Amino acid sequence: MRSPGFKAITGCVLLFLSFASQAACPYMPDVTNNRATSNTAYSPVSGLSYATYFVEASMGGGNAGLINLSIQALPGFTYPSNGRKGFVGNGADLYISYFVAPSAPVGGYRDVDYRILNTAGQVICIDQFRITVGG
Repeated sequence: MRSPGFKAITGCVLLFLSFASQAACPYMPDVTNNRATSNTAYSPVSGLSYATYFVEASMGGGNAGLINLSIQALPGFTYPSNGRKGFVGNGADLYISYFVAPSAPVGGYRDVDYRILNTAGQVICIDQFRITVGG
């Protein structure tokens, strides 16, 4: 019987690490905000392997306008050359800030997608939360 090869062992280790990283995904609950108001969603990230990670946020489905959607990890960094944001370590605090447009319809919503990626561009965590416009 042949012993497992280097590729097989490496694959198993990477598979294990990917599941371990998935468990560290931040959770941001759905929220309700009035028109023309700003808010910041917050969640800690922990349990990742020590490395450099990038964070991204984008608008998903919905009909409510958001202005100045931004994401930041603290402690973290922003590359001056391209504005890319992230953190180094095994965790950080994740903040997503936004302003609900004055013209957003009451009862409307916007999904906000957020991701944590490693330096190879592989998605470590992906999730979303919903912003509903209150009256």
